[in-house]
Amino acid sequence: MKIVLCLCALLAFAGAFHLSDEIPTLFVSHDLPNNLLAEISARLATDGPLDDIWKLFDTLETNIRNEQVKHDELYTKQQAECKSERSFRNKEIADATSALNRAGEEKNSCQISLTQAPVSYTH
Repeated sequence: MKIVLCLCALLAFAGAFHLSDEIPTLFVSHDLPNNLLAEISARLATDGPLDDIWKLFDTLETNIRNEQVKHDELYTKQQAECKSERSFRNKEIADATSALNRAGEEKNSCQISLTQAPVSYTH
């Protein structure tokens, strides 16, 4: 039982590191809107063509949509992992409950045997 718990803890620990590697790379930088506004401001200041500004917005939209797809994929993966983990834990609880019930039945059986056994004292 201790080996199983240690193995589960090790898997959870390894999973946490794997997850921490994925999450930071998924999201659009918080500086992107500021960079976009700075780029637009620079283009407007130099009387740049409005088509270039629209292209910047299109690029931003594409980036956001791509990040949303990545986010949705990660969410789906995490939901599947959680479902699997929940199923595993429910099975572990059921196995432990069954073992407890069997142990209780054995204890009761032993106690009955002890009370029915003849006791003889010899001095």
